[in-house]
Amino acid sequence: MPDGWALDSQGRPTTDPLEGLKGVVLPTGQHKGYGLAVALDILSGVLTGSGFATEVKSLVQQWEEPQHVGHFFIAIDPVRFMPWEEFSERLKALFSILRGARRIDSETAIILPGEYEADLERKRRAQGIPLEEKTLEILHGLTCGRYGYDIPKV
Repeated sequence: MPDGWALDSQGRPTTDPLEGLKGVVLPTGQHKGYGLAVALDILSGVLTGSGFATEVKSLVQQWEEPQHVGHFFIAIDPVRFMPWEEFSERLKALFSILRGARRIDSETAIILPGEYEADLERKRRAQGIPLEEKTLEILHGLTCGRYGYDIPKV
């Protein structure tokens, strides 16, 4: 693990991933990442009445305990700041700049957040969701009443 990614349980920098899990994983971006992490902890933990900092439990390490995870959502109406057309044009300009960036690998496309998921959704809607044969057997068994479970009628 690269230096600067985690601190051990004593607060010392470590390159050992196991020791890092015993301590704390550091936010990316140094002081700016730290500031962003604190802001998000305030919004999703302190403000919502959920756990924050060390109060949030690990799903992996303490799976039998409640995690105390909070969520914070924000909705922004761009037309409160500028006309929709202007916002749209500015967004297109940003995307154009990002897509025009020099690539590390010329064979790999630059994608924007959400594009992969939107493409996958289009494929799933057109071709269906692939399931393993065993999963299909279980689902079929449930629909036939093989497992002593009644499917609720809606």
